[in-house]
Amino acid sequence: MFVKFDKETKKIMGGPQGVRPDDTWLTYLPATRTDLRQSCTHEYIKELNAVVQIFGEEYTPNYYENRVNAYLKLSEQLDKLWHDIDQGTLDRTGSFYRAAKAVKDAYPKD
Repeated sequence: MFVKFDKETKKIMGGPQGVRPDDTWLTYLPATRTDLRQSCTHEYIKELNAVVQIFGEEYTPNYYENRVNAYLKLSEQLDKLWHDIDQGTLDRTGSFYRAAKAVKDAYPKD
């Protein structure tokens, strides 16, 4: 695999791809392990004339990010709210409240 790499900014500008378009593209050595919660950087290794992917620290989302990802889509929240109003359960017994409360309980503020 090959990438177009800016050595000053340490950013991949193109690729990776299986074919080297010209001599400015460098061999790319991706890490064998991939974790979406782990940050990574890229380094140019002169001796290899290659760009190597390096994993950093594991990223831990804060409570706000966890909540944002756990809440139902807005359209689903509005649907629950409409049904609660229609059924006269716009209180702590309603499905809208219970769904929001479950997220807040699962991911409390620090």
